[in-house]
Amino acid sequence: VVVATIPSKQKGLLCCVVCEGGGEAWISGDHNTIIRIDIHGTVQNTVITKYNHGPRVISVTRRKELVYSGCNSRTVEIVRNG
Repeated sequence: VVVATIPSKQKGLLCCVVCEGGGEAWISGDHNTIIRIDIHGTVQNTVITKYNHGPRVISVTRRKELVYSGCNSRTVEIVRNG
């Protein structure tokens, strides 16, 4: 059962979604930005990555730090106060 549908103005393919809690989520696609949206789809924050084809994995820590990595990067990026 789908309980909500959140609109997104994400360009291109939507690859990763991670809930931050409080009605917000980080989303990323096949480009170099990760955006945080609220339940209405309004962009709350944007993080520009160094990965032209987008991060392949995103997550959020208990302290609400954004964590992401590229496909072949061998590094993990942690962003505080995204």
